[in-house]
This record gives sequence, structure tokens and C-alpha cells, in this order.
Amino acid sequence: MSLPFDNQQLITLRDWVGEASRIVVVAHRNADGDAMGSALGMMHVLRALGKDVVVVLPNGCPDTFAWMPGGNDILSGEKSYDACCAAFVAADLIVATDFNQCYRVAMLEKPLRDARCRKVLIDHHEGPDRDAFDIVFSEPPMSSASELCYWVVSAVWGSDSVTHDAAECFYTGIRTDTGGMNFSCSHPSLYEAVADLVAKDIDPDRLNHLIFDNFSLQRLQFYAFAISNRLRVFPEHKLAYFYISIADQKRFGISSAEMEGLVNYTLKMNDIEIGLLIREEYTRIKISFRAKFDYNVERIAREHFGGGGHIKAAGADCTGMKLEEVIDKIEDIFHLKDQ
Repeated sequence: MSLPFDNQQLITLRDWVGEASRIVVVAHRNADGDAMGSALGMMHVLRALGKDVVVVLPNGCPDTFAWMPGGNDILSGEKSYDACCAAFVAADLIVATDFNQCYRVAMLEKPLRDARCRKVLIDHHEGPDRDAFDIVFSEPPMSSASELCYWVVSAVWGSDSVTHDAAECFYTGIRTDTGGMNFSCSHPSLYEAVADLVAKDIDPDRLNHLIFDNFSLQRLQFYAFAISNRLRVFPEHKLAYFYISIADQKRFGISSAEMEGLVNYTLKMNDIEIGLLIREEYTRIKISFRAKFDYNVERIAREHFGGGGHIKAAGADCTGMKLEEVIDKIEDIFHLKDQ
């Protein structure tokens, strides 16, 4: 597959990895399947090259992805902050995946910025922070950071460098970030990558089960509650949104990782083209945006909330606002009060 990579960057990455002994791989806070898949996939590839590699995540490995190969090796910024800082200090090379701006690694932003080693970013979000990294592989049209990592690795070391465990991780990232191949999946490179990964003798049936059929009873009950009691639908505006309070989350014992995917249920209605999840946290209100067709929710997230992401999948954080205030702002932006 021919992709628009800078050949000099590929050569430099190969040389830097060759010279490095200790490598840190870092991904964003509240890691989803793509953050996990890209970070762990890179870890397995780099370890197979003989490197000492540690993965650090701001709040560790979500329970829903603990089954992934290497999940138990991850350092958590929340639980082992000093160890994460020490890893950054000792690193010869840092590889960042699945985030565009350093603030997305939360409490690890300062040690990441302060690290004096070489830094590489591999990401598919709009607006990468090029000043924070020495090499940036940025391909927003690509389905996922996991797919991008696969193609970068293949271009530098060949597809044979992708081990079985790395293939499972990259496959998981691709499947989750495309919603099971339901969106961000129009480019042929995606299907070529998946075919290559399946050829590594992974078991797609098993992985799909682990990825998508992993609900606990309390999570299923929470989804039923949210759909019945916390969903507002505006068919004339082709929009629907969920609003979830901290009390709702406590009632069902639901973690942020377990709410991953709830927003997608808004788009299962045939007359809805824009969907949101507005979720209360202790220090912020988090908004997830989704869209069908070509509606640009990234622009809404960026212009009104300082967020970002992709054209059809974006997010933003609101601080200093209450849940009700964010809901009012959303309804004003989309003129829902006119209905």
C-alpha cells in the first residue's frame, strides 16, 4: 500500500529506534480501543526489535481492554506517577499515539514536555502539536491511529515486523475506532490493513467477541436506563443526545470506559444524523459528538467548546460549567429550543 509518508521521516524513525535502548509509548487519558491498540501494538513491535519498552497511560488500562496482550504491563499516571516520570526521564525515545495535543495526557503532560529525548507522534486527529514532537506522522483521513501505526511500522521495518500480539492490538484499535467498520471506513487502505493483520493468524471471531460482547449486567442495565430516561430526541433537527449525571453513573457503578459507545446509539435511529453524549464528571463536563454523512461535528466541538477530533466523531471538555448549563448551550447552538 502506498501512503503519503515522508521517506526521510521513515528513515529517521528507523535510525532513532535503532539507537534507542529505552522507549516510552504514551497515549491519551481515558484510553479507548484505539489508544490501547496503537500503544500496545507499538510496544510489541518495538520489543520484538529488542528494545526495552514501557507503555504509560494517564489513568491506566480500562477494565474493558484488560484482556489485550500486554495490558498488564501498562503504567498508570494516577497510580504510579513517580514511576511514569522516571520512565520519561530515562527514555531515549518517546512514541506518542492517538492524541494530537499534549494536554490530552492529563497529569503526564509536563513530564512528556520536559523529557529531553527524541519524540515521535503517530496520530490521525486534526491539528497535531508539531512543536512538541521531532517527527509527526499525521493522517486525519485514516480510520484510526492503529491503522496508521501499522502502515508506519510496515513502511519502516516491513510487515513481518508486526508480531501476532501486535496484530491483535492493531486489529482491536481499528475495529473499535470504526465502530465495527461502520464509519471512517471508506478508504481501501483500511481493508488492506485488516487483511494483513488477519493473515498474522489472529482469531477475528474471538477478538470481535472480546471487543463488542463485553457488557456486564450493570452496564447493560445502565444502557437501558439511559435510553429510557436520559435520551432526548429532536427529529425535526435530526439530532439526539444523552445527558448523564454523576449520580446516574454512581447508581449503576459505571466507569467512563463503560460509557464508550453509548453515544453511537443516537445514530441507530434512521431519522437522526447528529448524536451527542453529555456526561458529568467531578471537574468537567465531557461532550462526545457523532454524525452521519458529512455533517462536521469537529467544527462545532472546536469553535464552541475548544475541542476537536474528526469530522464525524469529535469531543470536548467544559470546565466551570454545570451539566444543565452545557445542555442549554448545546440546545442554543443547534436551535433546539425553537422546536
